[in-house]
Amino acid sequence: MPSMEAVWDGQCANQHVQQDLCGSIGRLANLSNELHQKYFKEKIDSIIHSGAKVYEKILLDGGSLFHKQMVPISIKLFEKEIYLTEKITLFGIGFSFYDPRNYTPPFALRTSNKMSFIFLRSEDPALDGRLVAPFSLNPKHPLHGSGELYLTSPTLDMRYYMESWTGMLLRWVKYFYIPNLYFWPFDNNQRADEYLKFSTSDRETAEAQFNLLLDQFSEEAMKWSAEHDLYLNKMGLSRK
Repeated sequence: MPSMEAVWDGQCANQHVQQDLCGSIGRLANLSNELHQKYFKEKIDSIIHSGAKVYEKILLDGGSLFHKQMVPISIKLFEKEIYLTEKITLFGIGFSFYDPRNYTPPFALRTSNKMSFIFLRSEDPALDGRLVAPFSLNPKHPLHGSGELYLTSPTLDMRYYMESWTGMLLRWVKYFYIPNLYFWPFDNNQRADEYLKFSTSDRETAEAQFNLLLDQFSEEAMKWSAEHDLYLNKMGLSRK
């Protein structure tokens, strides 16, 4: 069975909902960072966007952000499947999803294990509240200088790691926070109705369910870490 990438997109313009969701995701980010530091003896930090900085020009990856959707007529085509928008801000959190195999070939992820819950904020209602993954363009990139950032849909390279758990997390996000969230390839949102016995507006229950997800994440992470150590010992390799 081939390795898979998790991809998700959705839109939520309600800034109070954005803040509530990112508060919980921030706890996951802190836990992930702590696990990484404990295992690799290397400190990493999340990337926080407060919504304060205004970006004058931003490039949008139309192929991912508008997958199976009409591209808003309000944005400008820059070149094939790349669009340009202006004066936007970003709010949310991005972080490296802990994986003990991060530096070990053939699994090495390094920069492809980024989890992004970052919202684009814009006066354009077609763009406002869209989930994005922002990237800086290095000086050698042909698009460098055309925009301050390049935005795509959030993507996580799983490599068989915590695939089921990630599906559970995204189902939780969809039910309690972003009803129009689409995530792939978790069977096209299969089991997205498993929270139906709860009210979508019940934040106490949402928090309780998220606490369970955090516990499950810690448990699975420890198992993967132990199994990876056995693999490293067998192969005569080090963690990093």
